[in-house]
Formats: sequence, C-alpha cells, structure tokens
Amino acid sequence: MTRPSLIQVIHRLEDLLEGLHLSRSYGGAIAYNYFGPPRLTQDVDVLVLVPDTRIPALVEALTTAGFVDGGDGSPIDLRIVLTELRAAVPSATSAAGASASMHRRI
Repeated sequence: MTRPSLIQVIHRLEDLLEGLHLSRSYGGAIAYNYFGPPRLTQDVDVLVLVPDTRIPALVEALTTAGFVDGGDGSPIDLRIVLTELRAAVPSATSAAGASASMHRRI
C-alpha cells in the first residue's frame, strides 16, 4: 500500500470531520504554510470543537479510519480516550486544556 501524502491525509480528515458536522481549525505548519513561506511538516495540527454528545461518534469515526496513538504506532482503543476525556472534562463548556494526540496509520 502506498503511503498517502500529507494533503491526502488532510482531505481524509476533512471528510471525516465534515461528515460529523464538527467545527475545526488547523494550526501548526499547515496554517503557517498558508500564510507564510513553506515549512516542512509531517503532521497535521487540528483543533476540533466537539460537543459532549458528539464525542462517541468522533471516537467511532477515528477508530474506523484507522487512527493510532502518537507513541509507538500501535492501535489505540479510542473508547479509553473517550473515558479519559469525560473524566478530565465534565462538560463541553470546560473543555479548555483537554487534548488527545492521534496519528493516522499511513
């Protein structure tokens, strides 16, 4: 299987988030490259606004799409991430500071 390009990964992520009707914003080198001179990057930094009621759908979509943790590349059980997010962030209004680092297996 051919490794997808960064642009292909962004398009796949966009399709996933658009399908879930989730607001998002891109940052890091991807955003920088839009406004400034190109800078090499191999990751996508995206901030997604996820209401508590939509977290299970996002977890399911990411799992189905083959996202893995950022450490050793082994599959991650996103249901555990969901449980941890719920414990760390009791309501959608206090979501500041909660994050999960995920990478797509490519």
